[in-house]
Amino acid sequence: MFWKKKQPKKQQILPSNEGSICYSASMSSKKENEDTFVNLSVNGLHLFAVADGLGSYSAAADASRYAIDFIRKNADKITPDRAVLSQIFQDIASNLHRLAEDDKYKGKDRENLLGTTLIVGIESAEEVTFAYLGNGAIIHVRGSIGDFPQKNDPWYAVSLLNPHTVPEKGKEALYRLLSDDESVNVKPTIISVSKDDSLGDAFIICTDGIYSADQIELFRHQQIGLLIKFDEHLLSLYDLLRKLQSDETDNRAETLKTEADLFLESNKAKFDDDATLAILLTSKFYKKK
Repeated sequence: MFWKKKQPKKQQILPSNEGSICYSASMSSKKENEDTFVNLSVNGLHLFAVADGLGSYSAAADASRYAIDFIRKNADKITPDRAVLSQIFQDIASNLHRLAEDDKYKGKDRENLLGTTLIVGIESAEEVTFAYLGNGAIIHVRGSIGDFPQKNDPWYAVSLLNPHTVPEKGKEALYRLLSDDESVNVKPTIISVSKDDSLGDAFIICTDGIYSADQIELFRHQQIGLLIKFDEHLLSLYDLLRKLQSDETDNRAETLKTEADLFLESNKAKFDDDATLAILLTSKFYKKK
């Protein structure tokens, strides 16, 4: 077997040469965490990714770990170029097909083997580029978040990830993902966001255990009708960002780590799946420069 299974690290924090900070962490109440993540700085680029091994697939944890391990080993080749990112996803899919030939997976249903989502983020001096397959979330928050009342409608934030899902038997089903099924489209959706030089930015990527737009809750109001419930995990993350923005200490990276770990731990009982995130804060996001 050409790939050795690795257990994901619980957390990883990294400062950037641009003055930005990125932190990644994962939390699970299950016996095995099927999510995996990576957080690196290579060739002046800040590279981070999360993968959600899909529980409905056999060897889901193997799939997410292999995808992230491939990102880690090939980090020096990854750039924000769309062709490069598309090829990385294709290479991961091709290698998953070869991995599936291992004796370890004999007798497994090849159409439901080694399934995982993948979100990759790359920060450069002027922008942040994301590529993804599957679901989860990419949240962009303007640095103006601290200027709004806490309970106000959060129009300073937007979800950039439109999940690759379709309805199937009353549930959501992924039509784009990484797996051993060679009939599945593995071309990622790619989005680039210019950094805000005035207000700064915060970016959050996460697996669907924390949030995904294909799993929103609806409720009916007697007078108004059908409404969308705002996700409590997102509200907690926005509160976290407000705290971070006011940090005047000399070790903002440590504060980010502390607050993100607290968010995961305090919401552990509420997560219905493995929960993994990465938070990137640009230098201009902070009120006190």
